[in-house]
Amino acid sequence: MQHVSNSWEQRRNSFNHDWLKNQFLVQLNKALNLLDDRIEDPEFEQRFVSDLFDQWQKHNNEPVAMIDNFMLEMSPRSLFAFPPLSRCDTEIRQWLGDLVNILWIAREPVENWLNSIKENFTKADDAYQELEKTLETSCDDIHSAISLRPYIQYFRNWRDRTQELGESISRLPHTVKVV
Repeated sequence: MQHVSNSWEQRRNSFNHDWLKNQFLVQLNKALNLLDDRIEDPEFEQRFVSDLFDQWQKHNNEPVAMIDNFMLEMSPRSLFAFPPLSRCDTEIRQWLGDLVNILWIAREPVENWLNSIKENFTKADDAYQELEKTLETSCDDIHSAISLRPYIQYFRNWRDRTQELGESISRLPHTVKVV
């Protein structure tokens, strides 16, 4: 059964663990430490806003794709593509696959999982857009921690919303569950 969900799980891990939690949030927390005057890093100070914005824009379509593919790839219906269930005739695979999918949705909080990710992604993206717009219209120098300090709450809000997104993605099951 592991082969069924392997591709989706790899994409999820790549986004949520490899990038979001172990790269992006690490950099965002470092930026907050810089803005809180806990660390000094002139090179990081010069580029962190642009780097964080570029990364977010590059990866922000991935949660949407993850949600779209979850129902297709993680439903127990996907088991009908592999032996022994793939040996059933087409008609049986169709109605039994539909039934298994309905049972899965009824027994697991699938809608809640996906709605939570959608909601948390929207909040994280809104926080990003609010920060970007605020800096664009109000900050004189995005390469200076001193100039950015008045906006620290916007950075914190973005970090908090992004952490919530990561937590909601982590709640998704790691393998196809037989109902």
